[in-house]
Amino acid sequence: MSDYCRSPVCPDCGSTQLISHGKRNALYPVGCLCILGWKLAMAHKASSPMEYECALCHQRFTKRTKGGIVALWIFVGLILVLMGFTAWVVPYLAHAH
Repeated sequence: MSDYCRSPVCPDCGSTQLISHGKRNALYPVGCLCILGWKLAMAHKASSPMEYECALCHQRFTKRTKGGIVALWIFVGLILVLMGFTAWVVPYLAHAH
């Protein structure tokens, strides 16, 4: 069974008694929103991992959720499409006129 199908466990002691601290990097820089646009900024934020703390040994660790992994792949895919568009289509259009 995949690690992403189970609930997270502490990497040190293996306990499932965890305290969730929410998304890592809770505040999102406005500059990224202006540069990326709101759709890419949402995908980027959704891909950030959740931060947990073990209730027994107080070890902090992060883990991506299934949705976070999907959002990460969407974010990376969109960036690659934009890079391809910039590298091939824009120079072609510049020479066409």
